[in-house]
Amino acid sequence: MNTNLLNIVQQIIDQYGEGVLAEPRRVSALFGDLARDIPAPQRNAFARSLEYKFVEMLKNVSEADRSACKQELAKRLNEQEGLDLNLCRNTVELLATVLFGPQETAAQEESSPAQAAYDRAYALFYDTEEDEQALAELAKAIGLDPDFEEAHRLRGTIHQIIGRHDLAVADFTQAIRIEPYLFTFAERGTSRMMCDDWDGALKDLNEAIRLNQDSPYHRHTYNYRGKVYCEMGQWDMAISDFNSAIKLDPENYLHYFFRGHAYKEAGLRNLAIQDFNKVLSFDLADDDEDAAQCAQYAKELLQELQ
Repeated sequence: MNTNLLNIVQQIIDQYGEGVLAEPRRVSALFGDLARDIPAPQRNAFARSLEYKFVEMLKNVSEADRSACKQELAKRLNEQEGLDLNLCRNTVELLATVLFGPQETAAQEESSPAQAAYDRAYALFYDTEEDEQALAELAKAIGLDPDFEEAHRLRGTIHQIIGRHDLAVADFTQAIRIEPYLFTFAERGTSRMMCDDWDGALKDLNEAIRLNQDSPYHRHTYNYRGKVYCEMGQWDMAISDFNSAIKLDPENYLHYFFRGHAYKEAGLRNLAIQDFNKVLSFDLADDDEDAAQCAQYAKELLQELQ
């Protein structure tokens, strides 16, 4: 569990009361600079756990049933969001610690060498962002257990984040061979995009959506697939996917930016202008390089259209 994140959440509760946990958007806003140094996957996992009302679910079970409830909630977060299962477990444990205080856990069997190497890699990546050391531990885990799906998936994620997309595709492919999660298809599709394999990316993203059409994770998948359709010049299909992404995640400025681009290329000038103005209506932080760059592009495209 990330103790820094726990401390930040506790600060928010101390100031605003435990009831604030029923307002996930407010909690996300309150994170602000406090959680800037927390890795994004951990921040996102915590935010999603609030949106799924895990606080209410944990409170409504007896102490005797709490352990089973935590396992079920971690599994749900993993399946719905495609997040690393250990990250999901830690997120639920963090919530339980906030609500009930540190819990004593029964002694567990000693981890296998492969699991121990994976756990070290997990901590190196998520807690200290030591990517190369994490990769070394994952290589040990996979050497000991070649069918360790989570290890292949985490290694693919690290390769993807540091820009080694060919290696990411290879690891996601191994993870899919072992267990075909929608998240893994979506992320392999994303790395295939970065390798300019547009047909392969489209195939993977289609499969991710087919596996569970109702998953909230598809706010990402539709955005990715919309970009693929843009590269293919299929503007109507791209616009449809960005519409779906916006329906699932209406507060994400990037969906509007990419839809505005698709509208522009499709010759729908007025709709493009509306979307670029929508991008600029968001309170984009000046010190967020990606957000600032997106806002600048939106301004330039507006000037071009007007």
